[in-house]
Amino acid sequence: MSYLRNKFPLIIIFIFCILFTLPFYKTGYFTTHDGEWSVIRLSEMVREVKDLQFPPRWSDYLNHGYGYPLFTFTYPLPYYAGTFLKLINIGLVESVKILFVLSVFISAFFMYKLGSILRDKTSGLFAALYYLSANYRLVNLYIRGSLGESLAFIFFPLIFYMAIIYINNPSVWNYLLLSLSLAGLILSHNVMAILFIPFFMLFYFLYVLHQKRKLNLSAWIKMILPLLQGFGLAAYFFIPALLEKKYIYLSQIPLSAIADNFIKLKDLVYTPWNYGIKPPISLGIGHSLALLFILICYLIFNNKKYKKDFLFNFLIVSLLLLLYLTNINSSLFWKYPPLVWLDFPWRMMGIIIFIISLLMIYLPKRPILKSIFTFLTIVVLITNLNFVKPSTYINKPDSYYETNDATTTSMDELMPIWVKQKAKNRYISKIEFDDKISAVTNLTYNSKNIEFNATALSPVMIKINSLFFPGWKFQINGINTSISIQEPDGVMSLELNQGSHQIRGRFEETPLRLIADWVSILSAVFLVIVVRFNKSFFNRHEN
Repeated sequence: MSYLRNKFPLIIIFIFCILFTLPFYKTGYFTTHDGEWSVIRLSEMVREVKDLQFPPRWSDYLNHGYGYPLFTFTYPLPYYAGTFLKLINIGLVESVKILFVLSVFISAFFMYKLGSILRDKTSGLFAALYYLSANYRLVNLYIRGSLGESLAFIFFPLIFYMAIIYINNPSVWNYLLLSLSLAGLILSHNVMAILFIPFFMLFYFLYVLHQKRKLNLSAWIKMILPLLQGFGLAAYFFIPALLEKKYIYLSQIPLSAIADNFIKLKDLVYTPWNYGIKPPISLGIGHSLALLFILICYLIFNNKKYKKDFLFNFLIVSLLLLLYLTNINSSLFWKYPPLVWLDFPWRMMGIIIFIISLLMIYLPKRPILKSIFTFLTIVVLITNLNFVKPSTYINKPDSYYETNDATTTSMDELMPIWVKQKAKNRYISKIEFDDKISAVTNLTYNSKNIEFNATALSPVMIKINSLFFPGWKFQINGINTSISIQEPDGVMSLELNQGSHQIRGRFEETPLRLIADWVSILSAVFLVIVVRFNKSFFNRHEN
């Protein structure tokens, strides 16, 4: 009986996780803004892994076979996980659905763990329930269908949880888990990482100072190392994504007008549920009332304590700042990096929901107030269950997604800037040639290699129906050759002299990517060394 009582919060969380993910258990899928694109991207990631392209960067099959650098810029972790599921014979659609469901269960679990170490298990239970049922979470699941952003919700509480544990007990395993968690967020969703990491870093260092008071050099190194370790592990992805962005249209065109995506004050608490292009972004009436109740009770009955409560004050100040940034009055700040890169001010809502849910650990201790808050929570959960419904169900086989060769982007923003005219149909042949070529034979190609033999009757340019992007290199008869970019479609062409030729092309890592790769490799090696050999460093006493 005591065992069940101890596990009761987890049982409640488990039940509501099931209730809030019920549509995912039905056969097939449902329509969302990005959900089916996730399936197509997963299909492409599987191809690249089978082609032994590591790390996967170039998507050859998509863009009607002309390819584009999808995973050079698109968060890869969800698709690594999906590829693992696919390789153990789980279907593409089912793999994506499993990841969405896991994002709810795992994020709720770690929010529970976070709330529990900060207060107690009951507080952790309420924090988890508000976290998994927030309107913005449901918008991501059933309207936007954002796989990466949904998985990022796992890492918000996990990173805070591991940071607090590590600061109070800097053991080797806590170092490992904090580093991996930070890298996991960066690889899960670019935008969420850009938003969350500054917020977390501020908390981290303020919390270190608050807890440790005085730190010597060794202690500071111990505090900073796991952060650098996390960045290092993810460097192979985010360094090229940042520095090679200049080669794609995303560097020149906004995905939306920032001014059109602020949240009006009248819409902040409640926005009617709809399945249109612009999602219904709001805190939700229930979450707003719960937050107001918590704040009033805490400020009235803990008016002396809250002034000294570091976490409470940090969360309140952060919440007010982030809410301000969702309002049009903050438009001046959205003209400068990093905010100007984000396009949608309402994406702040992801961190806002995390903060509001974490504030639920300050539930009132007085029995009558606690009972009122419990009743309010039940009403919120039941009310928000009404939003657990997709617009329409669909049932398409995996073959539909495996043969869909769209670009999976809304505005072709990942297209290289030298592509002035986008292909509308798939090419007839990967290699195009005129009557000066007598034959092209032994043609083979995949996401990282193109090989064929050609016999030229006279000097000629031969067209290869793949977009050029830094990393493509070709050899003719074993000798490196220059690549020409054809206009207006941006594909590659090679100049052949008269005679027989063996042509080999390969998509390789550029010097920049190699540096980034080595940063990640060395970070991984360092992590192994730390875990294996440096336990004495973590066991050393610090003041």
